Amino acid sequence: MYMIISKQKSLSCLLAIPLTLFSMAACTQTNSAAPAAEQPAAAQVESQPAAADTSGAKLNVNSATPEELMAAVPGLGEKMADEFEEYRPFVSIQQFRQEMGKYVDDATIAGYEEHIFVPIDMNEADAATLMQIPGVDQNAADEIIAKRPFDTVKFFLGEVAEYAPDADLEIAQSYLTDASAANVAEPAASAPSTSAKLNVNTATAAELMAGVPGLGEKMVDEFMEYRPFVSIQQFRQEMGKYVDDATITEYEEYIFVPIDMNESDAATLMQIPGVDQNAADEIIAKRPFDTAKFFLGEVAEYAPDANLDLATAYMVTQ
Repeated sequence: MYMIISKQKSLSCLLAIPLTLFSMAACTQTNSAAPAAEQPAAAQVESQPAAADTSGAKLNVNSATPEELMAAVPGLGEKMADEFEEYRPFVSIQQFRQEMGKYVDDATIAGYEEHIFVPIDMNEADAATLMQIPGVDQNAADEIIAKRPFDTVKFFLGEVAEYAPDADLEIAQSYLTDASAANVAEPAASAPSTSAKLNVNTATAAELMAGVPGLGEKMVDEFMEYRPFVSIQQFRQEMGKYVDDATITEYEEYIFVPIDMNESDAATLMQIPGVDQNAADEIIAKRPFDTAKFFLGEVAEYAPDANLDLATAYMVTQ
């Protein structure tokens, strides 16, 4: 009996030893696996795709070299870079999509478009190509197209600003074709002194006498007494008490009354070179303007020859 029990105990011990060894091995494996479980998480963080480039530093798909394209467009290999080069010049973004769609899917093409652009001809580009400009949607593109032809880049950008107030005009200009970008010449100023006029409300007495030929100390005192002027008509009326219309007209070649985009009358708006009575009336009818960009867009629409730099310079500081 004793021997049987002893044998049973021995058998139990023998069975227990492998179980103990198995448990120890399992613990060892569990402990050694723990650090490995953390590694994929770190790798996952590092492998997240970079955010889309919104800086506007896209490549012109018609002029970039294959090396530039492969360096700038993630995942673009030599074969696809060759296809880009084979089919160009692209005249529309739709053409680009159609040709590249022979080789890759729509999602891949959309990824390419985050890094490249098809140049825009302001008088020929279709709506989809115009919509490459950040802030330009389908409705805005259709409105811009309806306003063609554009004689100058300034006129085109004015329309972009009007129908897409949030559009990035710097990017819009950088996306233009060379032919479009060449139309940037400003109209000749009507008078050589136009760009150097003085703000009649802020110029000092010394600046006025130095800047306005024939203006004496007495008239400078009158300028100072009646300001601030809120309209050019007010200036003419008050100065008309002392000098004739011809003299006032000469003064106006060297001074301006600041323009409030939401309050100025037509005559005050007409201080902007290129803005006539009809244009001023149209601009007033579009009020109120929330931003200077929107106001300047209307100036460009109704007075294509207007000098927008001077319009900006003449505006009241909001």
